[in-house]
Amino acid sequence: MRKAAADVGAKIKIGAQLVQTDPVNSWNAVDKTWNSGLFASAGDYADFYIVHDYFTGSDNERLQLFLIRR
Repeated sequence: MRKAAADVGAKIKIGAQLVQTDPVNSWNAVDKTWNSGLFASAGDYADFYIVHDYFTGSDNERLQLFLIRR
């Protein structure tokens, strides 16, 4: 992607998505190895990281209630 952007005279930043949850206790098999797999394959290629999380609880609280409580 960086090369394609440079070919047209653009400079871009590339982000990589990380999972916030504790991989040992995750119910999702993909989450268990997501972060380690990303770093193993991408190394330090990313310019920044995005931590993926659901900030409301598992009871699906409405966003307004979540924000008011903070």
